[in-house]
Amino acid sequence: MSSEQYSEEERNEIIKYGIERGKVILISTVVALTLGCVTGVLFQSIVFLAAFCLLRRYAGGYHADTQERCYVISFAAVAITFWSMKKVQYNITADILMNGFCLLIILFLAPVENSNRRLEEEERKKYGRKTKVIAITISLLNAFFRWKGFHNVVISILAAYLLVTISLVLGCIKLMRENKKVNGQKGSERVKL
Repeated sequence: MSSEQYSEEERNEIIKYGIERGKVILISTVVALTLGCVTGVLFQSIVFLAAFCLLRRYAGGYHADTQERCYVISFAAVAITFWSMKKVQYNITADILMNGFCLLIILFLAPVENSNRRLEEEERKKYGRKTKVIAITISLLNAFFRWKGFHNVVISILAAYLLVTISLVLGCIKLMRENKKVNGQKGSERVKL
């Protein structure tokens, strides 16, 4: 669409939304990197954020109902993840099993929409393809890092995979509950008529 199709007010709203999203992303990134620094896993936190953000952008998943809840859940998830990355000892069997399991879940479930942002069929296909390419590429990179012995990088990528997988599963559960609730309400409305 060309910019001529939008009114001045619509363009201003789009710009305002973009600026707000930019602020949220910047603050979230600074907080995550600060947590990485505080927990002593700054390099790993950068690898984690790169893998997580790439996947999450197209895969979708769980979204909190309020901005405040989103911040709390995100902060807790990142803090627990970074603490775990520092404490976990590398195990190749666990690595390969977890990588394979998470990859299958990501490939099977993604993209997962939410009630605030429904995907049209073409978007679903596009996001699904992008998610698959990104997930497989990251998995191959993880195999390369495993082969080279860069276990800190492998653990960071696995942490991102695991968090995206959890988000996808929780997002599916939430979406099914919301759909069931909506369908149940439609059914009861029909009964009342």
